[in-house]
Amino acid sequence: MIIADKPKGTPLAHLLVEELKGKNTMPFVFELSQITSTQKGVVITPEITYSDNYWPDCLLTSLAWFLMSPKLKNIICSNLSEYDNIDWIKCSVHYKEDTKDYFLLRFLDQIELSELLDISRSRFIPNNGYPNVRIFDLEKISKYSVFSPGWNSWDRTIPNYICVSTDVRKQIIKSGINGVIFKKVSTNAM
Repeated sequence: MIIADKPKGTPLAHLLVEELKGKNTMPFVFELSQITSTQKGVVITPEITYSDNYWPDCLLTSLAWFLMSPKLKNIICSNLSEYDNIDWIKCSVHYKEDTKDYFLLRFLDQIELSELLDISRSRFIPNNGYPNVRIFDLEKISKYSVFSPGWNSWDRTIPNYICVSTDVRKQIIKSGINGVIFKKVSTNAM
């Protein structure tokens, strides 16, 4: 797997979210790297040996965030609804003699899960209220073209996955974007 690796000494993701408030440029350069699983564990190496496509449109980082190519960013931006309040953090990714710009999606509004879920059909862990079975309320989510269903506030600001509308998904597929994995979410319309 190809990832954008953070420099050594970079804070953990939830701490970095706070450092990035009010900033639209990542304060460091990611290095394109290869991650492999061995008997000794996970190994991250700077040499990519198995891929012809070094620059996917959606690139996972070692912070468990994903970066979007300008092409993918433009698809998201061209489909935003009046309820989508996002901005972008410009990130540079370096590999050998090449550096490319990518973008990290940041949500400016903290949408509470109660504003997205069908509370009566979702299931929650009794001690902490964490939703272990999420059933989204179709009426509530239909006003967004993109949203973050994260549990923590930092996870909803810069998430490690997002939900997109059917229209956005169709445009991503039609445009030939690579590196994106779609998974259907459960709604109360199912």
